[in-house]
Amino acid sequence: MSPSDEARPATPVRTSFIAAYTLAQIGAFVSFMPLLQVLLPLKAEAIDPANKALLLSQVAFYGALVASVANLLAGAISDRTTSRFGRRRPWMVVGALGAAGAYLLIMAARTPMALIGGIVLFQLMFNLMFSALVAVLPDRVPDAQKGRVAAFLSLGNPIGTMAGAVLIGGLLVTEFTRYIAISLVLLLTLAPFVLKLDDKPLPRDARPP
Repeated sequence: MSPSDEARPATPVRTSFIAAYTLAQIGAFVSFMPLLQVLLPLKAEAIDPANKALLLSQVAFYGALVASVANLLAGAISDRTTSRFGRRRPWMVVGALGAAGAYLLIMAARTPMALIGGIVLFQLMFNLMFSALVAVLPDRVPDAQKGRVAAFLSLGNPIGTMAGAVLIGGLLVTEFTRYIAISLVLLLTLAPFVLKLDDKPLPRDARPP
């Protein structure tokens, strides 16, 4: 047996694991789709109605730039983490809490620079969390179950987008309740998975270079 075969997960994951993983994935999409599609345009309109389009383009540019870099760095960081809480769990927690804090900064933004700063922080923290979340699939799911689990995880985008639209566009009408709601959705949907995840610590001598 090769070293790569030994590193592959062999223990089948249970239905409760798949359910918690799927819920976390849905929560992740709820946390950022309404932000990008609804809340940011409304905030840009409130900050600078005359230059809303320009402000949104700046926010999109800097946000995408940070997201692309953060995604790569976050994966490398979690791969090398030797915390006693595991490789992925710490960054899911830090990223989710940081993203929730970024929502508050975005909500409180009154200038273009403050809005851009809030989005940059959000993209950094969200990608830190999401990279760790995605990495659990190859970490914990055996090859025989990967297709099934990936199919459930793919529901995160449509369900999360629809749920976010209903929550932000229909049920909640004030800025405060909208931002607090997506913060809580992110934290509450991630919590069961974080608690359930068997994230074994990486020995220091096994840390990649």
